[in-house]
Amino acid sequence: LNVQYLIRKDNRKIIETTSNNEIETKGIMAEMIFTPERDKSNWYLAGLLNWVEADKDVLYGDNQYMYKTATLHFGYLLQRNFRLTLEGTYDLSKENAEFGRFSIGFVSAF
Repeated sequence: LNVQYLIRKDNRKIIETTSNNEIETKGIMAEMIFTPERDKSNWYLAGLLNWVEADKDVLYGDNQYMYKTATLHFGYLLQRNFRLTLEGTYDLSKENAEFGRFSIGFVSAF
């Protein structure tokens, strides 16, 4: 289990806006990884939750900016440096989100 909390207050922005007010951003990331046989497992599951909130969106000018996603990841180790992955992410911050994003892939390192 990995949990991180971030808070940042900034009045020196990378993207300049007409407002000189301070922007406050808060965020939480939580990740849980399950391996049934610890480091000897061929497969694993991971769940990830991201939550970011800022009092202003410097890109779009909204009063409140929210980003919340939940991800479920499945991985299978074929060989030492070759892994198959299946991942699904659902955007919780969109009120009318009808479906999530899915991906299938592989990871290799040599």
